[in-house]
Amino acid sequence: MSDLSNIHIKTLKYINKNSKSLILNCGYGKPYSVLDIANILKRKNNNTQINYKNRRPGDIAKVYSNTKKFDKILRLKPKYDKLEYILDSAYRWEKIIKKFKTLKR
Repeated sequence: MSDLSNIHIKTLKYINKNSKSLILNCGYGKPYSVLDIANILKRKNNNTQINYKNRRPGDIAKVYSNTKKFDKILRLKPKYDKLEYILDSAYRWEKIIKKFKTLKR
């Protein structure tokens, strides 16, 4: 999550300095398929089961961000661009949110 935080901070500084807003694609510019992600989750937890289905009409094979404008304006290189780390971080965050929601009741 710290990459995303750094992006927000650097973007706010740019907006304040230049007095104009901007729209940027934030990402790593690398394509990942659902199968890529599922295989990593399966390696981490053998109980994970992958059910293969036919692609639905309109489904795309891979999605990734075009970061050329982002790279040119912010010149910020991500520290954490390994998919496995990103998934671990997202999982830890979800656990924190779930615990917080339970405590809040």
